[in-house]
Amino acid sequence: MKAYSMDLRKRVLAMCDAGRTTREVARVFYVSEPWVRRLKQRRREEGIVCPRPSGGRRHGHFEPAHLEQLRRWLEHFPLLCSVITVAGKESFAVGVRHRA
Repeated sequence: MKAYSMDLRKRVLAMCDAGRTTREVARVFYVSEPWVRRLKQRRREEGIVCPRPSGGRRHGHFEPAHLEQLRRWLEHFPLLCSVITVAGKESFAVGVRHRA
């Protein structure tokens, strides 16, 4: 899920600072009440309201032994490397994703 924009965060806090209740602010901006409370708490405790970093490094799905086997195959069948590369580029170009 994408983080809420800084513009929205600033408008939410401005409305809170103007004396509106958390419930009113949440309804006006179509966000949850807990999110408004957490945003106010974060500003109060940390002094910042920008989104926290999300995601991180994605790890491969292969075990080390499988990677070694794949390396050996690619050494013995160099054409396979080209086929995999082309297939990967084509699937990326048309938006195909594979998740195991």
